[in-house]
Amino acid sequence: MYKTLLLLLAFSGQACQGPVETVQVINWNTYHFFDHRAKVDQATDWLAEQRPDLLALQEVLHCKEVELGELAQKWGHEHAVMNKENGYPVALTSSAPIEVLE
Repeated sequence: MYKTLLLLLAFSGQACQGPVETVQVINWNTYHFFDHRAKVDQATDWLAEQRPDLLALQEVLHCKEVELGELAQKWGHEHAVMNKENGYPVALTSSAPIEVLE
């Protein structure tokens, strides 16, 4: 439910500016943050090729929001937030601003 709410909020600003024809969303369980970082470069290259508008990530282990933001820039996203940093963390990155409400 929270993912859906965040997805809607992430693109509500764009919708107010005019119709959006398509929004490409990728949802990825990263398996312990791209196999304990062994596959970060491969994942980054693939995401840059796919050019999603919004990326939802699970199992973003041992990564702070600042580092996630630096990685997100490599696949074309200027915005990144961690939402649930304990247990198996989840995160969003986006080409549009993200506002975490709760």
